[in-house]
Amino acid sequence: MAYNYKGSYPYCAWIHDNNLTHAVLGTRVEGAVIFEYRAEAAIVENNIINNKTYGVTFNTRGYAENGDDRYYLPGGPPVGGYSYVVDCKIRKNLFSNIYNGTGIGNRFAIGVISDGPEDPQINNMQIYNNTISAKSGDAPFIAMDFTSQQNGNCNGLYIRNNIVVGFQDSWLRGSNGATNITNATVTHNDAFGNGNGNTPFWPAGNPANYTYNNNLSINPQFVSSTDFHLRPTSPLIDIGIYVGSAYSGTGPDRGYTEFGAPPLPIKLIDFNVKENNGKNLLQWTTATESNSDHFNIQSSNDAQFYETIGSVNAAGFSTTETKYNFTDATPSKGINYYRLVMIDKDATFEYSKIVSINNKDNHSIGIIHTDLSARANTVSLIVKSSKMQTANLSIIDISGRTVLNTGIQLQNGNNTINKIIPNLSGGIYYVKLVTADETVVKNTLSH
Repeated sequence: MAYNYKGSYPYCAWIHDNNLTHAVLGTRVEGAVIFEYRAEAAIVENNIINNKTYGVTFNTRGYAENGDDRYYLPGGPPVGGYSYVVDCKIRKNLFSNIYNGTGIGNRFAIGVISDGPEDPQINNMQIYNNTISAKSGDAPFIAMDFTSQQNGNCNGLYIRNNIVVGFQDSWLRGSNGATNITNATVTHNDAFGNGNGNTPFWPAGNPANYTYNNNLSINPQFVSSTDFHLRPTSPLIDIGIYVGSAYSGTGPDRGYTEFGAPPLPIKLIDFNVKENNGKNLLQWTTATESNSDHFNIQSSNDAQFYETIGSVNAAGFSTTETKYNFTDATPSKGINYYRLVMIDKDATFEYSKIVSINNKDNHSIGIIHTDLSARANTVSLIVKSSKMQTANLSIIDISGRTVLNTGIQLQNGNNTINKIIPNLSGGIYYVKLVTADETVVKNTLSH
């Protein structure tokens, strides 16, 4: 995004709740978010940025260079210059597996650089409650990079409540020659396993009016190497500084997520099956995922006994819609039932709804209407049959218990069938008809 003016709006860009990741770690330089030149009140929050060489970059020019900008405001160049970075917030993001890679480009989680004479103009930049972890064995040198500041100017830099782990050199670094940063506040961060003794490095001296306190260098105790939530025993729970965001417990946690606010489970918003050239294609979509590991796909011929026929890896962490698919290459003739087993990294699981498809071209029976009454303890069906034939009728509740199992005689055409079911309760049931040729099942709700 280039030349980001906010105009009369509260921000020029709001980048939030995205999963910016590659499933497979790359080897070349590749990033997530770039603000080219000017950025006014940009907000980057609640994102997962994974397997990148850089996360968020403010890529500036010289102070007076307009480049290709054609937005000439009345009164001449905009206040602060064409490369002004003002009132920007980077908060509550997860930067994981940030790697060094090969090629030309940036290597950090958050940084402000310059294409020209190293003079970024910064005013009031806030970086807080981010979790930043470098890739083991291929870590960049710096997590937060302000090394292009020697000819620039910065008034107001606030870095608080962050966790930074595993970078080769200083997790926070300024420029050579001149620091040119005034009013810098670096407090309540945890830097662990980084170079330079886990302390920031200002080669040209500390910023003017520099506040540096309440920073730690201790193991944050992540749940695992891929799950960056804090364990219950983490020393970073409740010891952050309040920066305006809601928190659980007696104080804010350090890092991108609150321990007292458990992650959302998998939220499944769609699951369907369709026939495709003799195979069954299953498709499903999740709205959000947290700590998800994989999906087991299970099939059944009778809606009671299921077996696992395949597995698909889950996203792990996602705040945007994620689509999946699986093909059953050898479905059974007749009705095939499918369900998903959604399994988290801690081995907890839950089942999806059941979907079904009939893999027979010529249907001899069909259930046209069902009426299941818990008040009257009755079931009434209208069944269409293409011929005279016998069938077996079963009513099965959602737990798999058979509440009715009886034989019936069907005539050619529509057949009305009425049966009594003692002690029928409210809920979802499966109406199952079995003939010598096929099986048909229909879901219904008792009333």
